[in-house]
Amino acid sequence: MTKFDIVEQLKIKVKQDLNELKKAYEDVNESMGSEEKNSSGDKFETAREMAQQELSQIENRIKQAKQQAGILNTVRPDVMCDLGQIGALVETDSKYFYILSSLGKVQVGNKEVLTISAASPIGQNIMGKAVGDSIVFGNINEKIISIS
Repeated sequence: MTKFDIVEQLKIKVKQDLNELKKAYEDVNESMGSEEKNSSGDKFETAREMAQQELSQIENRIKQAKQQAGILNTVRPDVMCDLGQIGALVETDSKYFYILSSLGKVQVGNKEVLTISAASPIGQNIMGKAVGDSIVFGNINEKIISIS
């Protein structure tokens, strides 16, 4: 598993998320149109307002997904790291962390990688650490096995 593999899987995940969000947006928009034809009075106004709120939420999520796609397009997986820093893939006793942006978990081969932000509590704990150092989050103590 390489950082290139992880970035490719993340791009696929973000693209799928974006497609699902666009479809959801279209569905809600379509249902607003049909609700217009079938409803009257207060019921119509309530349904329209709820649909409008849902559209707004979906628009925000689409914006976030586009920002994530932009981040992934600027990532340099060829840059190797020897400390916990942005762009580092950190392997611990039981987990893989990719310090990039909080994009969630991604499965690469038979390994699960958690993408985290450097500003997250775990990210802050890993920043500046080297192979052999320990990180503690919650009640869990992990030893860093490798960084690339």
